Amino acid sequence: MSRNGISPEDKILAVQKYLDGKISQGGIASQFQISKTSVQQWIFNYQSMGSEIFFKRRTNGIPKS
Repeated sequence: MSRNGISPEDKILAVQKYLDGKISQGGIASQFQISKTSVQQWIFNYQSMGSEIFFKRRTNGIPKS
């Protein structure tokens, strides 16, 4: 589970629903009680690095395998 308590699987599902046009960024933010900026970061990360980015461990903000 991630630092903020949202599982990688939930993040991936939310981003995929957004990309499929099934939910808005604001809808995701409300659902998970996070900022819209965080949702935008999930989307950017997913599109640029793929779903595996949500499973990587982080150290001081830097992804770590």
